[in-house]
Amino acid sequence: MVVALEIGLILIALDIFILLKLRPGRNWVRVVLTVLGVLSILSGLSGLTQGFRVGTIFSAISLVMVIAAIVFMYKAPAKAYFSTPTPQY
Repeated sequence: MVVALEIGLILIALDIFILLKLRPGRNWVRVVLTVLGVLSILSGLSGLTQGFRVGTIFSAISLVMVIAAIVFMYKAPAKAYFSTPTPQY
């Protein structure tokens, strides 16, 4: 239980770091989020093959949201945002 809590806290800190870097438009963050999204999709698809449960609906909705987020990160407005140079702080 303690190990799960520690891993959870590390993942939350990583999420906050990524979000802070995403706001100024760092392109490497978009790539990292794409890779994590693809891993999430693969994991979710393997979970969907284990039969129908109540959580299956939520997993399917989550997969659709991850796919949509990846698609929107590479559409024209997002491309322009990520390709614009931002000042380094």
